[in-house]
Amino acid sequence: MGVMQIDQEAPVLHCDEVDSTNTHLAHIVLGEGSTAPSGIALWASRQNKGRGRDGRVWLSSDEALTFSLMVEASESELEWLTALAGVALLRTIRSTGLDAAVGGEDALSLKWPNDLLINGRKAAGILCEHLDTSVDTHRVIVGIGLNIGALPLEVRDFAASFDTSMSSEERESFIRELRMNLELLFTLPGAPESWREEYSSYMRIFGTQCPLHLPGGIRFTAIPISIDEHAHLICRSTEGEILTVTTGEISPTPLVEGHLS
Repeated sequence: MGVMQIDQEAPVLHCDEVDSTNTHLAHIVLGEGSTAPSGIALWASRQNKGRGRDGRVWLSSDEALTFSLMVEASESELEWLTALAGVALLRTIRSTGLDAAVGGEDALSLKWPNDLLINGRKAAGILCEHLDTSVDTHRVIVGIGLNIGALPLEVRDFAASFDTSMSSEERESFIRELRMNLELLFTLPGAPESWREEYSSYMRIFGTQCPLHLPGGIRFTAIPISIDEHAHLICRSTEGEILTVTTGEISPTPLVEGHLS
């Protein structure tokens, strides 16, 4: 199904400093028109205006790994892109041995729709931004911020980080590995059920009462029970009603990404 193909030889670009890797890569891709290959990536040594969901601020130290890549996806793949980027990120952390910096893979989990957690504290976020659409294909920038080393003071009370360091070569290698893992996920047989099963296996919120925040300032408490075939969250309200949450998130903070309460 779908059209997801990633050129594993696409360039991995580097900038010393950018406002946002998503914004900078989007300018590069749009400037090249239709010639930019799916999989082109950009990482920055320093990002000074990182963005989270819904226009919130993403704060990260200079040690963090902040990068973006452009991929082409069909409509059916698009709804799973954020979730599978999270799975690819977790797979890459394991395959590169980065999980050893937090005591092993049992410390890691995913939180719907776009977060990686270390022992329940946010360690990475994913922001997918739509660029344009051709006849059957969407071009999307996938931005990832991964906390490495020291955390900014503003987020130390509620975020987590991988207690290690990464050289420039290790950062580029990590991005290339993630790019490969993402393509492998989109070619898994049995999708979307195989996607749903793996994504769900990394989530530890099922059966736990959680605050949900929806567009328009709607907030309520519910118990997540599963993920459906469209990567939507199925949950049970405190009154026992079964709800399908198509957009929103679990317990964000108003101004800074990473808060879990």
